[in-house]
Amino acid sequence: MALSGGQSVPLPVSVKLSDFDVNEASADVPIRELIGSLMWLATQTRPDIANAVQAVARYCASPKMVHWKAPLGILGYVCRTNWMGITFERGVVTGMSMQVFVDPDYASKAADRRSVSGGLVMREGGGVTWFSRTKKCVTLSTTEAEYVAIADVMKEVLFLRQVWRFMLPDASMPCIPVFEDNQGAIQIAHTRSRTPTRSSSMYSITLSGSW
Repeated sequence: MALSGGQSVPLPVSVKLSDFDVNEASADVPIRELIGSLMWLATQTRPDIANAVQAVARYCASPKMVHWKAPLGILGYVCRTNWMGITFERGVVTGMSMQVFVDPDYASKAADRRSVSGGLVMREGGGVTWFSRTKKCVTLSTTEAEYVAIADVMKEVLFLRQVWRFMLPDASMPCIPVFEDNQGAIQIAHTRSRTPTRSSSMYSITLSGSW
């Protein structure tokens, strides 16, 4: 089957992975091998395909043709954009400064209504760690989803700070900017030291999402 290399994004919004005929026979295709290769790329040098790969990876068992065409499209996108990668610029920042970007996709999975968190930590102009993963807890609002996503990425940041503090104990550790666009989640993060009451709708989320 020819690669779908014409698409400008890894997984177009028009592709509905959950929209398929349950009576359709499973496709006899090497989807596990293809998705495994895409996962390797997504975790090494191509954070731009991480969200698309984690979405199609859920359909490795008994895949339909739509589930096979989707990773083929991702592969075609990768081939067409093989010049992309991660570069670091010397002297862009001082000390162990990082920039953090976070954004979830609230209740994007039709089957279980779970949200997907996406996070990226950059240093010297390049990504050092990133993720796109389905949340283990069910959030009831966009604010809750955003707050849990902040907690997820901050765990990565705290780990990196500990590693760099061990490697370079004399390096400065400035404040780390976290770019988040939900004012409700920002407010909760700023006041997270205040223990919520059990009647609060954010009680369980705050306890599970604190860092």
